[in-house]
Amino acid sequence: MRAKNSCNLLYVMWRIEPVEQIVVTVKSNPGHSSHSDCGARGYTTIAKISLEEVGITARTHSAHRMRARVEEENGNFQCIVDVDDKTVWSGSLETRVVAPINGPVGFRSDNGSFIFKLFVDDESR
Repeated sequence: MRAKNSCNLLYVMWRIEPVEQIVVTVKSNPGHSSHSDCGARGYTTIAKISLEEVGITARTHSAHRMRARVEEENGNFQCIVDVDDKTVWSGSLETRVVAPINGPVGFRSDNGSFIFKLFVDDESR
């Protein structure tokens, strides 16, 4: 979602197994910039949102739209996650961790077959 480099990033993941959920995570390793520097260290889970509780599932193989954004107001950061135009989570992010992570957006997938469309607001670049 926001990445300074592979050691310092904020991301929102749609996890399908073992439990279908949205996971908001920060990987923070100040002073490090490559995977060889930080490895798998520095992860902090901010939120886990059960999709079953909000009645959304990828198991039907139908199309879904996930939107995640970070809003800043007066130095305070908030992340909002929508699935199919329904807000499933919003919460504050720690400013000292998120403020330096101001890079490009993108996506990745593990162990699945997906079709993506990436839309980026010009102001968020």
